[in-house]
Amino acid sequence: MRASLLLLALLAGLAACTDETPKQALPPPRIWSGEDVTMPLPQLQGPLAPLGPRAPQRIVSLIPSATELVCVLGLEDRLVGRSRWCDSPESIRQLPDLGGLQDFQAERIADLKPDLVLLFDTLPSLEKTLSEEFHIQCVTPRTEREDQVFDGLRTSAHALDAAARGEALISALQQQLQEVEHQNASGPHPTVLVVLDRSPPFAACPGSFVDLLVRAAGGRNAVRIPPLERPWCALSAETIIDLAPDVIVDLSIGEDADDALKAGEAYWSTFPTLPAVRTGRVHLLKAPALARPGPRIVEAARLLARIIHTQ
Repeated sequence: MRASLLLLALLAGLAACTDETPKQALPPPRIWSGEDVTMPLPQLQGPLAPLGPRAPQRIVSLIPSATELVCVLGLEDRLVGRSRWCDSPESIRQLPDLGGLQDFQAERIADLKPDLVLLFDTLPSLEKTLSEEFHIQCVTPRTEREDQVFDGLRTSAHALDAAARGEALISALQQQLQEVEHQNASGPHPTVLVVLDRSPPFAACPGSFVDLLVRAAGGRNAVRIPPLERPWCALSAETIIDLAPDVIVDLSIGEDADDALKAGEAYWSTFPTLPAVRTGRVHLLKAPALARPGPRIVEAARLLARIIHTQ
């Protein structure tokens, strides 16, 4: 009887210790904003090659990366309209905001009398209306795949009749990207999950231009499915756990960045077993340029290298 009582007392004591032992708090995600994510637009070196005779006089760009390209190639003064997401350089924010992906209106665009509209190829009905009803030239550069990035930039440069300037930029970007990759060739190569949205979780896959940036930065894409036509994929919670990324880069910052950052911290705390969460290597970015396949891809690779190798 005495032995039984002692055993019960011992078990009760152990249970009490277990209940009173505080759980180890997870390290909070690292938030990158402000000067940490400054990525200036590149500048073409030397005198600019002359524009061709068919260079458009009035340009509407609904693609943030294409808008940046227009400015880098020296045609910013010809921009007459932009999308809600076109925010760089800061000087273009005075231009008419024509909306986002769901609310572009062909009539509003046509009222600006553009002779060129750069838009996503995921807007075929808008393109058809602008080209067939309003007789406006439309160009839909594809740049989301690794093998399309530079050809997409080239397509836009040709549409701007600035082919020589475009080739000079592309050559410089390719060389600088190789230099970044060389700088990060040695040392650890952590697995990296780049999340573009959390509702549902949506990530960059192999074959995407983001995958190119991850490799140049010295990382390995945690997503391992084969390249897709559209190199982005939805992930279940179970898949995220199976991927077990060493580093998570979360780019899902909406119009209300502060709320999105709070939501991101709460979201990743529900994955306490992930190596990235346990070690405090979850990074929330207020840096949309990291998801833009345009002139700032080299700066994006450099920023990603800083993030990946931050302990």
